Amino acid sequence: MNLTTRGKVVAGIGALGGFWAITFRLDGLNAVVIGAVVSLVIGALVVRQTEVPTVERVQPEPGHVDEPRTVRVRIDGPPGAVGTVIDELPVDVETEDGVKRREVALDGSPVEYRVVPGRRGVHELGPLQVEIRDPFSLLQREHRIEETVDLVTYPKVYDLVGLTGIPFFQQGGLSRERHEFDRVREYDSSDALRDIHWRSTAKRPPDQLIVKEFVARTEAGQARIVGESEVGGTDEMATAVASIAMSLLDEGLEVGIILPDREVPIDGGHGHRREILEALARTEGGQLVGDPTGSALRVSAGKGGDVQLDIGDRSMPFDRLRAQPPSPVASEREHGGTRAITDGGRQR
Repeated sequence: MNLTTRGKVVAGIGALGGFWAITFRLDGLNAVVIGAVVSLVIGALVVRQTEVPTVERVQPEPGHVDEPRTVRVRIDGPPGAVGTVIDELPVDVETEDGVKRREVALDGSPVEYRVVPGRRGVHELGPLQVEIRDPFSLLQREHRIEETVDLVTYPKVYDLVGLTGIPFFQQGGLSRERHEFDRVREYDSSDALRDIHWRSTAKRPPDQLIVKEFVARTEAGQARIVGESEVGGTDEMATAVASIAMSLLDEGLEVGIILPDREVPIDGGHGHRREILEALARTEGGQLVGDPTGSALRVSAGKGGDVQLDIGDRSMPFDRLRAQPPSPVASEREHGGTRAITDGGRQR
């Protein structure tokens, strides 16, 4: 327990007032001295009796690199106490507003702030440092809460339009089958924006989207992607695999991925996009020996971050497909928002 800046000022005023009152017999200063002493005593009693506050963390929603995400923490402390919260963040994660210390009421109300992850991966947020102060903010006591939470960060997703129309992919056996229309239903976060049925959507309440659904896909509309990387190239490999997989899903194909440390089976149902992005967020990369799966597409990233695509004996650099900067869609697909529709792009 120690004095805050305000507490030091009050203590100084009390001490100085007491000195003047005794030296110059200024009895009128006694009220100032007594007020300062009483305030400090009450503050000390409140702060000394505080126990370690109860902290409840809420798992933040996954997001893409450079996409702000909301962090929520509930802190329940002694009645009447206020405090400052400092959440320890890893090197690759920054707060959106640049603020690290936040004044909060320790009454169990959620504390919210937004962070921006600068790199793909699983980032650990915490521990928390909570500084509890008395109601007058004269004294404070620090508590360190070791509880942490993971922020899953997906790789960037680039907008690659019409992959199955490129001869390189057609020669590799990746063909797009547009399936027979089946029905309309409400939008799901895993749906492609191109399937929105605007005529039906216009008849619904704001922010409620309707999409077209097609009959089940066939094996002719499937693709498997193998991703591998040398040391230092994992992020670039993950970005390339994510961009290609999301684009092929948009084209109507079912997609699976194989990485050195994990695999996502071929599928195209709801939530499959998130499964692929989650695997790419968590992968540590590495090399695959051979290709026992008979996969149609191999994505390889070197030390310098150069990414090469291979189908059979044909090769091409990924940069030839990446003509546009990352666009704002992927995350809106994952989280069901509508901002990407009005912005006309894809969420990072």
